[in-house]
Amino acid sequence: MTSCSVNYSFTGADIPAEAKTLSVTYFKIDGKAALANPLTSDIFTNTLIAIMLTQTNLDIVDKNGDLRFSGSIVGYTNTPVAAQSDTETSNRSRLTITVKVNYVNTIETGKDFEKNFSQFADFDANVNLSEVEIELIEVISENIAQDIFNGSLGSW
Repeated sequence: MTSCSVNYSFTGADIPAEAKTLSVTYFKIDGKAALANPLTSDIFTNTLIAIMLTQTNLDIVDKNGDLRFSGSIVGYTNTPVAAQSDTETSNRSRLTITVKVNYVNTIETGKDFEKNFSQFADFDANVNLSEVEIELIEVISENIAQDIFNGSLGSW
């Protein structure tokens, strides 16, 4: 007779009881996101690790964790937001970041996935992107990392 157990946490995580470790590889900037700020990789990777540390009780290891996250930054665009009134020009711009994620659950292999997660943040078009870029990357990274957590370990 075999049994399966699941750990539940106050954060809503649905983690197999057998899982003890988690690994996050460095998310490099893919050629499709060539215009990305070079700090995007560091900020996103560190944000994903922080989310996993605060919302699970798993130990972070360099590689081959029971739960594994890898991927790359595949989209980085700055576009004007469509005008919302009778004016012909937009006074807002939008930074959008897309991350391709490969999630491997070595305990419950049916939960593995590879998919893209995308988020954006709007800012005043009269402001140069370089003035607000790091702050926007941090906000977007936090939102994407939370989406990844919810999509992989969230039980909602």
